[in-house]
Amino acid sequence: MSFAVNFAIRLMAAAPRIPPDRKAKHTEWLLAQKAAGGGFRGRSDSPDLYYTAFGVRCALLLDCLDAEFLRGMLPFLRRQAQGTLATVDLASYLSIAFTAELLGGVAIDDRTPEERKAWVAALLTPYQRSDGGWAKSLNSALGSTYHTFLALQCLEIADIPIPEPRRVVAMVRQRQAADGGFVDLPFLRESGTNPTAAALAVLYDLDALDSQTSEEACRFLRHMQREDGGFAASTRAPCSDLLSTFTAMVSLDLLNALDPSTADAAITYASRLEYPAGGFRGVTLDDQRDVEYTFYGLAATAWSGNTPPPHPWPDGPPVDRL
Repeated sequence: MSFAVNFAIRLMAAAPRIPPDRKAKHTEWLLAQKAAGGGFRGRSDSPDLYYTAFGVRCALLLDCLDAEFLRGMLPFLRRQAQGTLATVDLASYLSIAFTAELLGGVAIDDRTPEERKAWVAALLTPYQRSDGGWAKSLNSALGSTYHTFLALQCLEIADIPIPEPRRVVAMVRQRQAADGGFVDLPFLRESGTNPTAAALAVLYDLDALDSQTSEEACRFLRHMQREDGGFAASTRAPCSDLLSTFTAMVSLDLLNALDPSTADAAITYASRLEYPAGGFRGVTLDDQRDVEYTFYGLAATAWSGNTPPPHPWPDGPPVDRL
């Protein structure tokens, strides 16, 4: 079972754990984030593919993903598919397509499977590098751990074989640091929670995740959990954040290492970033909600099946100031 399929199954299992009253308030907030052009907006008024993908994932968790919901986004999605997409946007587009076609019965473009394969290959090939990975930008000479993860997800959805998987594995393995975590690029010295999650997903998909790598990565990830229960992006990060908390939970769960006390503390942290009227912010220093962090918050608080604590703030969480 691939990482993407495993992840989708866990998401669908998490959805029924969200109580109806929570679903109602977050659904109302989520639908208000739809832009006039058909997609979801982030922190501007314009629809964006990246945030639209998170809007679809939120809708899946909130049980409001239906054909009408998806058809409302078709004009925006079809416009996006006519241009050149960077890997992040291509991964977002294909994620939406996969979800829409599999769960909603809605095709978001008119490409045949073979035409989609050719399109995806043409967009990804310029980013492929001699080290075995895929780069973040056309100007980068090195493969990025995170963008290699994204490229592999695109290849899987488009049903394209991974070129030279052994070289991909070798590149990712070389990104593991002495502390057990992974870096995004070889010249970086500090491991990160999110590059580690991406590396583990790649190795899992390529059947190259051995026990030593897993144990060292678990040690690093556990070290990233702070006293507030959240996980930080790195040892130097000033505070925990919701993205790192969710990716750490998913990675530890993938390695069968998400113990109840770790999950409970992470859920408590995530619940502190939830607004009673719907939506989540990303860190305690933030005072804005968006659909990306709302997905992380909903998924994190439902992932393990534990119930989040009652919300302590009737008017929204306070903003911590440095």
